[in-house]
Amino acid sequence: MKIRIIFPLMFFYTLLHAGELTLDYPGYSLLVESGKHLDSLDRGEINSLQQEKSVFRAGLYSIILPGTGELYARSYWRAAVFFGLEVASWTFYGIYTGKGNRANSDMELYANTHWSEQKYWTKVYELAYENLPESDLPDLPLLDTDGDHLIDDKYYTPYYINILRGLEGELGGIQGLGFTHRLPGSHTQQYYEMIYKYPEQFGNGWDDARWEEVYSGFENKLSSNMRTYRDMRNEMNDLYKTAETALNVVVINHVLSAIDAALTARRFNRTFTVRLRSELRQVAYQPVQLYGIQINW
Repeated sequence: MKIRIIFPLMFFYTLLHAGELTLDYPGYSLLVESGKHLDSLDRGEINSLQQEKSVFRAGLYSIILPGTGELYARSYWRAAVFFGLEVASWTFYGIYTGKGNRANSDMELYANTHWSEQKYWTKVYELAYENLPESDLPDLPLLDTDGDHLIDDKYYTPYYINILRGLEGELGGIQGLGFTHRLPGSHTQQYYEMIYKYPEQFGNGWDDARWEEVYSGFENKLSSNMRTYRDMRNEMNDLYKTAETALNVVVINHVLSAIDAALTARRFNRTFTVRLRSELRQVAYQPVQLYGIQINW
């Protein structure tokens, strides 16, 4: 009913005044974001909705905290989606990081219980004694412990360990056993990785390993404890990878929310324009009144 009344009035106006009549409304903000009919908005609501939103500010808000840029640009459901994804991603990151840390602690405890540095350095000493007869090796008494000839605790000191450490490979011109890796001096992440990843060198340090056996990761020739430790590390790595994926989602969510907020602010600033035009033109040398309507959004 309103259309039938308003349109004839506009048409009548153009008949009396040749020229242009323009009606501008911020169509996106008034007709979509308000959720109301245009006629139900008071002047204060219209003025508030007509205020332009800064595209840069919207993007900046969301790059800091996803969803805030959309909230600024009055797109509330978009704000809820991006903010909800932010909360969910950080929650998953925290949960799986915690699980990974607990799995890492269990793995390190298992290694400390079942892998012995003393057995490893005894094996290094034995190999050097057999293969490097010309090297100036100290005479270290060995104790027979369940078939494993371990270095006597009296001689298992940092001084002798440093000598054996130099025999892992060539160090300072001293001929060594040619091992490709060196056992770290402290229990670092690399320490706990080496003792299972390179069983050819470190395998005999496990408590269920046979002393004269040569273990091989390539052939999957491992002791039971080596396999258990390997599975524990794989489980730990999977948990950390899940946490890393959640963190990647956080980063992507920040970027996408910033882009979306900027576009949302840009759409907010668009105007819905209706132009009714009336002009006189010469047609076949006769003046003719022409009418037209132009809609932009």
